Amino acid sequence: MSLRAIIKKWYVILICAVICAGGLYYEKSRVVPVAPQTGDITYIRVVKFDQIPTETLKDTSEEIKMGALVKSWPNLSMLTYGMEDNIDMQRLNQKWGSMAQSQKFDWLTQHFRINWIGPGMYELIFQMKKEEVKDAEYIKENHEKLIGVYEDYFQKSAGMVTNDTNLTTVKNFELVEEAGMPTVKQIEKKYAVIGFVLGALVGVVIVMVWDARKRIAQK
Repeated sequence: MSLRAIIKKWYVILICAVICAGGLYYEKSRVVPVAPQTGDITYIRVVKFDQIPTETLKDTSEEIKMGALVKSWPNLSMLTYGMEDNIDMQRLNQKWGSMAQSQKFDWLTQHFRINWIGPGMYELIFQMKKEEVKDAEYIKENHEKLIGVYEDYFQKSAGMVTNDTNLTTVKNFELVEEAGMPTVKQIEKKYAVIGFVLGALVGVVIVMVWDARKRIAQK
């Protein structure tokens, strides 16, 4: 097999390389999207009720706490729909689309929670751990929407026990640990290059077999 024969059929090698590069890129960007690991991600919004929710029993008033409300399954259905309508949840968990409703509830309660820190004041917390596979770029770009959807859910849940659900944002806090991992686009590009090289090798093999068969037929 001469180099001249390979050069002569360069277009076969190029076609194989382009097809393999495109196929691998499509798989990693559409069929099985890559989501590189990163460090821990935490977003917190501190909010305060304009009027502290209270319940009067006999001659005393006691603040109504919202912890049980936001964890109730009927309310979690509302949160699930809110997230799915506004967020691409598969960018947070690739298995989201195949999860049962109860599994979605568990995932939401593990990653979204509230923390009472004073009269009528709560931390609304979204957190993902470094070992979880996720699209960190997407989360960074949409973290305000994520917390906003959760705040809206918290407000609607509170409406079950109080008429005045107006909230004031006290502060926002974020802690995003960088792990030095490549971005999704960089990983997709890497797989496209790998596909191109593998495709070129396949093309060379095809040309070699083609040329060998041609030589045998001429004898």
